[in-house]
Amino acid sequence: MKIGILTYYGVHNHGAVLQANALNSVLQKMGHEVSFVSFERNYDYVPAGKAKKYQIGLGSIPYYIGFLKADCKK
Repeated sequence: MKIGILTYYGVHNHGAVLQANALNSVLQKMGHEVSFVSFERNYDYVPAGKAKKYQIGLGSIPYYIGFLKADCKK
């Protein structure tokens, strides 16, 4: 079955990214074809300085790579 997941995971929140990855992994192991539906948060009414804190930065990449490597070893 094709499943589209609509979630807001593009934030500086490791839990949101990990939860999206876990849901994807479980559904794929059950034999489903999974894809994520793109969603962009509207920052029009948030001051510029505060809007940046909600975006994932380059400093987060090593954390996610380490998590994904550990997940692949299972």
